[in-house]
Amino acid sequence: MGEVIDFTRPDEGQMLESGMVKKTGRAVSLCAFLSIALLIALQGTVRGGENAPLAGIAPDGRAITTDGELDRFTNTYYLSPRPELVPQAIKYITANQILSKYDHVRLPLSAFFSRLFADNPSLTTGWKKEIGEQDPAAQAFFMTALQSAPKRFIDESRNGIERNDVCWALFFASGDTVYLTEIVRQLQYLDEREDMVRYLAAATARWSLASNARTHPKVKAAMEALENGEDVKLREVAGGILRKGPQQISEETIAVLKEQKSKGIWR
Repeated sequence: MGEVIDFTRPDEGQMLESGMVKKTGRAVSLCAFLSIALLIALQGTVRGGENAPLAGIAPDGRAITTDGELDRFTNTYYLSPRPELVPQAIKYITANQILSKYDHVRLPLSAFFSRLFADNPSLTTGWKKEIGEQDPAAQAFFMTALQSAPKRFIDESRNGIERNDVCWALFFASGDTVYLTEIVRQLQYLDEREDMVRYLAAATARWSLASNARTHPKVKAAMEALENGEDVKLREVAGGILRKGPQQISEETIAVLKEQKSKGIWR
């Protein structure tokens, strides 16, 4: 399985409970995509301290000047579309080197902007101008997103964990529930006990659905529909997602990982 994660260590267990398993050189995100302020908080670099509250969009609606404002913009865009803030987001991501600092958000960020650009063709001329004023690396990143179909980034996902993050990105940009269906498909692997990556894809899907069902009515409605659907197994899983909450689900995930580790199946 490559690098070893010691899930029994307090620091790694705490990271999983908080929403991320992180290893040197790469990270497996258990967050609901693009929680940039959370990612930074886990690494101890959020302005104002680890427990600083997330900021909202700037009161005047014309600027994104903090990690919290960018976080809110990307995680709730479809709930209150603000296309006029796209240039500010592009500037902020470039100026604060988000893409180089947090390499694991590149793919979901690409997906997010790809869907945003695709849904607003009348605005792309102005956005291209803004992109052209950024550094070469940022120009290449945003132009790839602008010129690519959103589905490209689902296809480029290396595993179900990345696929979940990309689908959340596309959902947050559009509110299109087809992406929730893609995430729900990963739940079929919750009983997987041989392939750890496949299990973690299911576990991250479960965790992120539980987390987002609390703040996104469409996610909650989707889980309620599954709970009342025809698939007996999915009914049970959806009921747990709605009632257990992300904290309990993360604890159950840790328990499975520790058990498989103790058996020598997952090292």
